[in-house]
Amino acid sequence: MKRNANTIKSLSNTRWSARADACRALYNSWDEIINALITIKDDTFEKCVTRNESNGLYNQMQKLETSFMMIFWNHILERFNASNKQLQCVEIGNDKVSQIYTSLINLVQKTRDNFDEYETRAKKISKTTEYNFGISRQKKKKLHFDEKTEQPTELIGRDKFRVETFYVIIDKMTNELKKRQQAFKAFCDIFEVLLKITSLNSLEIVKFAEKLQKMYPNDLDNTFSSECLHLQSYLLNSDIDIDVNNLTPITLCQYLREKSLHIAIFPNIDTALRIFVSVAVSNCTTERSFSCLKRVKNYLRSTQTDDKLNNLALFSIENEMLSELNCEDLIDTFARTKCRRKPIV
Repeated sequence: MKRNANTIKSLSNTRWSARADACRALYNSWDEIINALITIKDDTFEKCVTRNESNGLYNQMQKLETSFMMIFWNHILERFNASNKQLQCVEIGNDKVSQIYTSLINLVQKTRDNFDEYETRAKKISKTTEYNFGISRQKKKKLHFDEKTEQPTELIGRDKFRVETFYVIIDKMTNELKKRQQAFKAFCDIFEVLLKITSLNSLEIVKFAEKLQKMYPNDLDNTFSSECLHLQSYLLNSDIDIDVNNLTPITLCQYLREKSLHIAIFPNIDTALRIFVSVAVSNCTTERSFSCLKRVKNYLRSTQTDDKLNNLALFSIENEMLSELNCEDLIDTFARTKCRRKPIV
């Protein structure tokens, strides 16, 4: 089946989505880009600089390493972009983040064993079977009189690209993903008493509750462990209308508030749950909103007040909620207040 051609995009240094789109466009439009470069470099009416640049890009895309990295990064960035969008979802909790990072780590580690598959696909696209590392001349080290005459073993061609490029990228990504997974896991371990409250025994509940209470002494009272024991007994009651097997911190917090149990019976648990669910998994949504400030305030709108700027930024961040509101009454009130036309008598 023929791949659909997409418009090529410039590389972004900040967003995973932009990088994934750039790689996808390059993958889907590989043949079209090659044909366009051939047309430009062979056009005698084009400038010499343009023809030389297109010829350099054409020679670069003809290399086996370029097609290999294009296929490899298109696969990796597609999964990273999907996971990144899920991490920016409002409904996701910190307890689910570690599972997403674990899946990415397993994916990257499995990709390490798929070098032959990527190489086969790259050879079909680039129509070449030689690596650039194997074409270049090997450097010989000058030996002193007291050194051995044996030259050190140097990798060339396929082995050098696999060891010094492919494996290095895989190992670097794995280490970075493990760092982020461990950070979220350490945070969730502090709230383990709330995440596994129905499966822990009494001694474990008291132990983990005291650990959480020491982390937030100004927010949680000393009766926090007693509330946790009481909450476990309440949830294990067969008469409650909540599925304890699929219990999450968000659903538990909502349930306590719906039943008005957060005021007198479980006030500290409600505070701990609100602390856990309010810690943002990602701040990319807010950063993306503030990256658009130049559209709101620039040298032509330099007199805008801070209150108006903050309100516009809040509208941009909560645009989904704003789109669901009915603003007809607000618009009519604003129109009547700001109307400067005098009625004709």
